Amino acid sequence: LVNYTSPLDALALYFSSQGEPVFLIPHVKDKDVKLYKLRVLEFIQFTLRGSLFEDGDNFPTISQLSDVEDYTAFLFPEGTSSNGKSILPFAVTQEFLDEFVGQEEGVSNSVSNPQNKLRGDWELQTISLKVNTVLVTPLKIGSWNYLVRMSSTGVNYKCKISEPTGGKIDQLRTVMCGGDKYKLVGKELNVASKKRFVKAYGDRRR
Repeated sequence: LVNYTSPLDALALYFSSQGEPVFLIPHVKDKDVKLYKLRVLEFIQFTLRGSLFEDGDNFPTISQLSDVEDYTAFLFPEGTSSNGKSILPFAVTQEFLDEFVGQEEGVSNSVSNPQNKLRGDWELQTISLKVNTVLVTPLKIGSWNYLVRMSSTGVNYKCKISEPTGGKIDQLRTVMCGGDKYKLVGKELNVASKKRFVKAYGDRRR
C-alpha cells in the first residue's frame, strides 16, 4: 500500500520494483468499491488531471489480488492524491480489503457461496513516498507547467518501506505516516470532499 502524492510516484515505484508494475486505485460510487488497474503512463496522465475518476474512464477493474499475480502491484488506498503532508481516509473498506487480499485462489467470492472463506495469515507492507513539496499534485496541473517545475527544482524522492504488518486499515494508515497519528486527517476529508472542492474552485475561476 502506497501513499499518493504526485504523478512521479509511478516512476519512483517503477524503478524500485522487481517486476512489471501496475497501480491499483479504488473508486467509490454509491458505496460500491471498484479497483482500477493503471499502467505507468495512465497513472501519470490520471494524476496530472487531478486524480479523480470520470464517467468516461474505461480502465480495467480487478476484484482480487490473484488478478495481478504476474505483476508487482501497488495499491493506493486513499483513492486520490493528497498534499503529501497527511494520509487521507482510505477509499477501500476493511471488508473490501479482506476479500481482495485474503481471497483463496479457486474459491468463489460470491456472498451466497458457503465455501467462500478468507485466509488470516497474510501480511501487507506499506510504502511511504515523499517528493519535493512543489511537485506534489493534490489538484490538476498541465503537463508543461509540471515539467517546468521539475526542471527548475529538480526531483528528490524519499521512499520508506515498512516491515510486513497486519491487514487492519487503522493500523496500515498509522504505519503509512510513520506512526504519527497527527498526520491522519478526519473522515470528512476524502475523495468526495475533494470533488466538491474542485467543483467549487472551478466555478469561482469562471
